[in-house]
Formats: sequence, structure tokens, C-alpha cells
Amino acid sequence: MKYLHSHGILHPNLSLENIYVDDKLYPKLNEICFFAQVENSQSVTCMSSKNKNMSVVSTPPEVFQKHKNDELSDVYIFAFVAYEILTNEIPFKYVKSVEQLYNEVVNKKSRTVFKKNVPQIYQNLIVSCWSDDRNERPNFEVIVFNLGNNQQFITSSIR
Repeated sequence: MKYLHSHGILHPNLSLENIYVDDKLYPKLNEICFFAQVENSQSVTCMSSKNKNMSVVSTPPEVFQKHKNDELSDVYIFAFVAYEILTNEIPFKYVKSVEQLYNEVVNKKSRTVFKKNVPQIYQNLIVSCWSDDRNERPNFEVIVFNLGNNQQFITSSIR
């Protein structure tokens, strides 16, 4: 994601379904959805190689409200991917409609709850990434730096 953002590319459809690992266990992103937005319009068109629905569960509040994606929206989405990887649970699986999700995320400012024992350092990272205040979210430069340099991220349960 840091690399994509450094080239002005967003991946608002980031999900576990779109992440693969190669034979050396390096993650590879698939289904990078290029967005085109007409100036002064709230309409956004996804140009994708597949006719696939976007993941709604991790839709950032600002996208619900303003229909606009940017790098910090991708950070919000990343938080849900990290949550799924660390807990093996699908966030908001009780939500049955987009309207209900909008109410949870935008009106109630709800986020999914950590039910499994996830190290506090990872919880802090995820919570900062899915912050309702997008200005409190770290960018991928900061995320990658911290993951690579903070020894607290390497634990006996996460390797």
C-alpha cells in the first residue's frame, strides 16, 4: 500500500479476498480498482478487471458521507484487513444492510470489538487506523516504519 500510494494509486477495495501470497510468502495485491471521479460530482466509477462488488463492511465514514476516497480511506480499510488476519473474524458480520452499516459507522461511530487475545500494540495500530477522525489515522509511511522498527510488533503469538 505504501508503494501504491507513493505512485498516487488507491486500493479502496482492499480485502483478504484480494491479497495473495507468492511462493516466498510475500503478499501480492489483486484487483486494484482505479477510481475516476468527475470534478464537482459525487459519482465515482470503478475501473476494474472484474465485475465485482466492492467490500462494503470496511467502507470509511468519509466515503459514506462524501463519496470520496483517498490514502487515509485506504488506511481505514487496512485496519479491517489487519483485524481479520489477527482475529480470523469478519467485522460487522451481524450487519444486514448498507443502511445498518451506515448507522453503525457514521451515526454511532461503532467499530468492531476485539474478542480474541490480540496484542495491545496491534490493537492500538488498528484502532488508530480506523479512527473516525481521518486526521488521526497514520499514513502507510508511518505504519510500515513502525511495523519494521518497533520490536513490540514481534511477539511469540505474531511472527
